[in-house]
Amino acid sequence: MSNEKVNVEALIESQLSNWSANQLSEHSIILAIQDTTELDLTGKRSSEQLGCLESEYKHGLFLHNTLLCSVEGVPQVLFNQHYWSRDPATLG
Repeated sequence: MSNEKVNVEALIESQLSNWSANQLSEHSIILAIQDTTELDLTGKRSSEQLGCLESEYKHGLFLHNTLLCSVEGVPQVLFNQHYWSRDPATLG
């Protein structure tokens, strides 16, 4: 996450550019499946510098992905990704 040459936007743009209009036309319906996951890094080195999860004692990040899939459930491409940490002052 500290490498300035690598970022989420560039990774997703690379995947989407390889996912051509031809692949899109193969499917009459594309599902956008999304989920938010907690990455619990409590106890890891430097975890105290991260935000909190469901309590002030659990540290980590939230990761929200949107994956485009065919109706058969076959993943096509990662469409969007967002991660964040929660300020302990906002708990409750």
